[in-house]
Amino acid sequence: MSRLNKPSVISHITEAREELQAIEGYLSSNKDYSEIELQIGLEHAYHHLNFAWNTRRATDKKIKNMSDAEWNQYGKFPKDIELLKLPLVRKKENK
Repeated sequence: MSRLNKPSVISHITEAREELQAIEGYLSSNKDYSEIELQIGLEHAYHHLNFAWNTRRATDKKIKNMSDAEWNQYGKFPKDIELLKLPLVRKKENK
């Protein structure tokens, strides 16, 4: 198994964090911030998080020379990560 490409992962996590901080700043400042701007910002953050995971073992040369198809694939939500899910039936708490 290849080693993690830590510089690349760090770079993408940094980009995602900066985008999320920018979104938080816009929303906190009460400036006009449209739903489409939110969508674009979140897509940008997701892109970098997806890239961080999907290219975690790729060499710098592979990343630098990736095809458009590979770029599109690396930007997708990883298939090898399952999101946390709640059970379909939950018991209601008694108050």
